[in-house]
Amino acid sequence: MATKDKGSDVRRTGETSSRSGEKTVLSIRMPMEVATFIQEEARARALAAGVSEKELPEPGERALNLTRMVNTILDAVRTYFSLPAVLVERLEADRKALKLTRLEYLQHVVYMRSDAVMKNGPGFDKGGPSTTKPGAGRT
Repeated sequence: MATKDKGSDVRRTGETSSRSGEKTVLSIRMPMEVATFIQEEARARALAAGVSEKELPEPGERALNLTRMVNTILDAVRTYFSLPAVLVERLEADRKALKLTRLEYLQHVVYMRSDAVMKNGPGFDKGGPSTTKPGAGRT
């Protein structure tokens, strides 16, 4: 794998500067379910970016940019979804206090959100009209 010298422009957790242009090629195996998920995410991202359905390749016909999608997902996990450094520092302190790995911590955060959604209903903090689910708040 390629190495970097300490003075190079490498994006660290919480930084928003661009990443180094240096690349390495990795060959990995993944379960078909994960590959399908990445393909679907790449397709959804292309559609959200304004690519028409007609311009998208059929599955197996021509590859979407799966490398970019994998890099996007992994970079989001690595940088706490590009949050500002001050927030990343708080989250990292919390993660370390809980003695969790990054993946375990992200699972914990999502679990806590799911708990709030169960109590308050989907989109409860979006604003606008009340989105509290029927029966929420009853004891």
